[in-house]
Amino acid sequence: MRLVVVVILVLSGVLITITTVRGWHLMQEARTLNIVFVAIHVVFVVQVLRWSRGVLPIAAGVAAFIAIFAGSSVSSWYERDASGYADASLSGQLGLVTIVILGVQIAVILVAITAFGQRWQEEVEQATPSTPAHAAAS
Repeated sequence: MRLVVVVILVLSGVLITITTVRGWHLMQEARTLNIVFVAIHVVFVVQVLRWSRGVLPIAAGVAAFIAIFAGSSVSSWYERDASGYADASLSGQLGLVTIVILGVQIAVILVAITAFGQRWQEEVEQATPSTPAHAAAS
């Protein structure tokens, strides 16, 4: 499950990066926020790789925040997909990527909450072959 969380977070960060790089000249104030989101995703991936499950609810919350932005910006990308706008075809492509980002954010929420329920931090003591079973129980 940890691998699934890492993959979905990396995918989310890559999609946000693609949107930021491809639409750099079309975005106005979202550039900085997108860079912050990508940096946060990098931190989340590092923390999950370190077995830190405490970052999972935060990742789900940030994903919900990103999903709100993605959901509200899809229509604006397609409104620019008409003649007379700068890079109208690029706006349509970025609209599609934004829809994919919305879906990935929903997946991040579901995967992060599912992984959080797995109690990664708990360790179960196992008896070693050289330790008698009654000594390991006490």
